[in-house]
Amino acid sequence: MALQLSLSVRIVESACKTKLNIPFEDLVNIAAETGYDAVCMRASAGGVQTPPEELCRMRKIVEARDLHVSMVTADSKVPLNGD
Repeated sequence: MALQLSLSVRIVESACKTKLNIPFEDLVNIAAETGYDAVCMRASAGGVQTPPEELCRMRKIVEARDLHVSMVTADSKVPLNGD
């Protein structure tokens, strides 16, 4: 089995770690066009604060590019080292 590569949304995350600097779809397109197999999700892209309808839309974007989600950090408190 070949090693699968995952691109983290962290590379386009704002300094506050709660939002992205580019649209999620653009990042997914970059991942697909540059040979990645998956994206690594963080709350800045979609997490517990994100409406379920938006999460479903994001899933469709990932699947449309034949990618997978390799892991999820669903709460911003983790990367912010909050309580």
